[in-house]
Amino acid sequence: MYEFVDFSEVGTRRTSSSIQTIFNTMNLDELLTDQSGRFITLTVEGRSNMTNRINTVEIPGRDGLLEVEDNTLSEREITVKYQISDETNEGFRDRCNRLNALLEGSGKRLEFLDEEAHFYGTLSSNKLPDESSNILIGSLTFLCSDPTKYGPEKEATFSHDALILNNSGTSSSQPRFEIDVLQDITHFDLVKSLDQDLQFIRVGRPPLESETEYERETLIMHDNCSTTNGWTEAGEVDNGYVEGEIISEGGRFQPETVGEAIQPYEWQGPSIKRSIGKPLDSYKADFEVEIQNVDKGTGMIEAYLLDADNNTVAKVGIEDIWRTVNKNQAKFQLGNVGEDRFQHYVEAEHPWGWNNFKGLLRIWSHDHYESGKRRIRPYFALIEPDGTHNWVSSEFIYIGPQGLHDNPITQVQIAFRVWAPTNQKADMFIDDIKVYEINPPPNEGIEYIAHAGDKILIDTAREDILLNGESIRKERSFWSEYFELDPGLNELYQYPQNALETKVIYSPSYK
Repeated sequence: MYEFVDFSEVGTRRTSSSIQTIFNTMNLDELLTDQSGRFITLTVEGRSNMTNRINTVEIPGRDGLLEVEDNTLSEREITVKYQISDETNEGFRDRCNRLNALLEGSGKRLEFLDEEAHFYGTLSSNKLPDESSNILIGSLTFLCSDPTKYGPEKEATFSHDALILNNSGTSSSQPRFEIDVLQDITHFDLVKSLDQDLQFIRVGRPPLESETEYERETLIMHDNCSTTNGWTEAGEVDNGYVEGEIISEGGRFQPETVGEAIQPYEWQGPSIKRSIGKPLDSYKADFEVEIQNVDKGTGMIEAYLLDADNNTVAKVGIEDIWRTVNKNQAKFQLGNVGEDRFQHYVEAEHPWGWNNFKGLLRIWSHDHYESGKRRIRPYFALIEPDGTHNWVSSEFIYIGPQGLHDNPITQVQIAFRVWAPTNQKADMFIDDIKVYEINPPPNEGIEYIAHAGDKILIDTAREDILLNGESIRKERSFWSEYFELDPGLNELYQYPQNALETKVIYSPSYK
């Protein structure tokens, strides 16, 4: 049995502390303190320590060692000594279990209330002595593989395409650039001047005098799903039945009814279609959808692209088809059901990563201008609240001969489907539909990479570049680099002139 401690004893009562531990945005002192017990941060060790990693070579016949490179910093360890207590044995065990649960995760933000700074750490150990009492002093050890200490985020904005930024840190900082595009551009540059040297980030390239700037994609059809006017009931779906009705509610399509179960049982539900306005040989189609499947039930959302004879040219979809597991998968199909049909199924990188999917289904189809072969690529991604694309699957490309799966598309068809006898179904919605024509390049032409109103994010820490939430890092010039902000003054410039409105976000860092 534990030896119980009277909380009224001198030295055991402590209602607040200037040092409190925050891990992964969770304040341990607050979350683990209540009327029956508490967690108190006592001391923190390692925040100001620094260990250099010195590379040396022993040279025969020479005293000492030769340092062969500049020093680098070793990893940092931060140790938090804490007191944990509870009035009962059961409460003490529960409080320790909750502490361990709060410390899960790798490379999470670690900070303390007595300092405006943070680290990124992973718990390596939580040690408590023999549990002979209901009030004990333990220690948490965090490994910071990145030894840098980071200060509060700061912002600075370009003025007249230039910025003189004073970085108050003692170590280099990795900035983020948030850019609003003011006019159509074929490239953009962010440049840092270093006396006689330059560092720069370039995406795209400037046009030659002889080149024509052209639009790669032209929006042909946009339906914001605010009304079903202009849509008609579809005649069929793959391997199932068309039953029920689709309505627009709250600016989005959803199935109002799915019909009575039809035997033999198949996937069934409502389906509607509409013209896209013109036949398209090369196209991109975007469908913003949502399927809430966790603890809801099964279901599928499908988007067909049809030719003038109502044949399926291509199809994309998202579905949960498992009775006992919550899991969404995406699908991609070319052609009608039959011998020539091509199918490809894909899951998120994590099998449950697309649960409660709210994101984008996309399909590109165009001729490869050098080989003449048809290239068709599906794209699936969650869209985060800030517009960033996450859990992206876009690697698969179908390459086929001319005359197969390349009929011009003239119609869009959407379908919501459930397994006929099911009592539960996922909540399913379609929020937005866009169809673009992909234009062939002129003989001497250069494509716009961004347009007025677009938003670009450059994250130098992640080495990624996002255009409206979608990664375009492959468009970065081979010779450019993700530069850092040096301690002290930094001269920054942006090009083309008068085309960008840029904000820099950074955290001063310290060794």
